[in-house]
Amino acid sequence: MISTFSPLPNPNNEFITAGGFEGYHCGGMLSWRKSGDTGGYSSRIAYSALKGRAAIAVDTCGGCGSQGTAGSGAQRAALILADGPPSETAVETQQTGMGDSVTIVFTGDALSHNFPSVAQLSIEVYPAGDGETATVALSSSDGAGATTNMAENLGNGKWVISEPIYMGTGWGAARDPFNKLNIQRSLIISADGKTAVYQDMGSDTALELISEEDPMDSSTEAPSDVSSDNTPLSIGFVSTLFFMSSLILI
Repeated sequence: MISTFSPLPNPNNEFITAGGFEGYHCGGMLSWRKSGDTGGYSSRIAYSALKGRAAIAVDTCGGCGSQGTAGSGAQRAALILADGPPSETAVETQQTGMGDSVTIVFTGDALSHNFPSVAQLSIEVYPAGDGETATVALSSSDGAGATTNMAENLGNGKWVISEPIYMGTGWGAARDPFNKLNIQRSLIISADGKTAVYQDMGSDTALELISEEDPMDSSTEAPSDVSSDNTPLSIGFVSTLFFMSSLILI
């Protein structure tokens, strides 16, 4: 279970309900998941009413495909499927409040896919003069990271990133087939520019702006949820569906 290594609530604004469902964010949108593990199987249900997507994944190989703190292959697949593929809809490019040539650096803690621990991320953003594209460089304490100039400004602080810069890069990337998937990656910066979230592999990592008063090892908090604060409806129905599906599979 991910919560073994990352007690909830945590710096990425994840939390757990009385019914055992874990709340998390992906692309700045509230989502829900519930996971299970035994010696013989691993499972997860993940869904987001705001995205209109849900996924149930179960394996019978006792949690095969696990990566660091990210869970089994089935559990990771559920997050990616619930997030959905990259959008093919073109969005009109807009200027944000970042400035045309100002370099911005964010830092935060992520659940490592290489080790059973937390990894510290540093993300540098170098916007182009036209404000439409940017070079984004990511480095991490777990040996992953890359630089790309394939970041597109969709407005409202969102930069869509078209190639891997964290998961799927650096040490250990070749051993995980999920790194070859075409998934959603983005950097979403808050209106005040002080916080951001990095979307990768179906979930968000919370970041904060570095300043002279804020060292890189400081704690992080997620920006305000852009979705509603309503608790999930029909959790009982979803739980029943999940367990009925598990029984059928067994």
